[in-house]
Amino acid sequence: VRDVERIGQYLLTLNADVICLQEVHECLPQSGVVDQPAILSHILGMTCEFSSGLLVHGGRYGIATFSKLPMRLVERVQLPNTTERLIGIVWRERRTALLVEVETQSGWITVGNTHWSLHSKDRLASADRLAKAMSGKNGILLGDFNTDASSAEVSRLMQGTGYVDLGAKTKVMTFPSNHPNRRIDLALATTELKHAELTVGETQLSDHLPLIVDW
Repeated sequence: VRDVERIGQYLLTLNADVICLQEVHECLPQSGVVDQPAILSHILGMTCEFSSGLLVHGGRYGIATFSKLPMRLVERVQLPNTTERLIGIVWRERRTALLVEVETQSGWITVGNTHWSLHSKDRLASADRLAKAMSGKNGILLGDFNTDASSAEVSRLMQGTGYVDLGAKTKVMTFPSNHPNRRIDLALATTELKHAELTVGETQLSDHLPLIVDW
C-alpha cells in the first residue's frame, strides 16, 4: 500500500539528522500525483534535495536526501546504466547518485545517496564514476546497490575511495523486508566513521528494510 504519510510518521520516530531515500515519486500518476519529497519534508521538518532519474507524465522519479542539519548540494551524478536499459530491465530510467554536504559538530561531511543498476556491467562502471566523485571526501555513501558488499563492483568502489563497509561485521540482511536474505542496501564510509553503529529498522513499509547509522 502506497502511504507517504505513514512512511513520514515512521521516519519521525527515528529522530534522524539525515535521511536518504530511493524510489521517491514526485507527482507521478501511480502514486496519486502527490509530491512525496514535499510531503515528507513537511512532516519531518527537514530540507530536501532531490535527484531525478526519470521524467514521465509531468512527474519525476528518483532519490531524495533530507536533513535537519545545514545542507548544501555538491553534485547530482548520472550513473551508467546503458546495459539494463538496452536489454529491457528498465526502459527510460537513468540511475543517479546525489551528493550533499551537511554541517555536523565535527565539521562538514559528504553524504552520498544512490540507487544502482540491476546489471553488473553497469554497476562496475558506476563504481568507477562514484569513486571519482567521492574520492578524498570525508563522509558516507548509502543506498540500494542491488549487489552485495563482497561483489566486484562494491569492492572496486571501496578501493577507489578508501571507504569501509559499516556492515561488514554484522552482515544484516535487508531484502526482501518480509523475509530478508540479501544484503544489498549498504553504508560505506571513510575510516573516520568506521566505528559507527549500523542497525536495521523493523518495518515493512517498504520492500527493503531501512539501514540506521549512528556515529
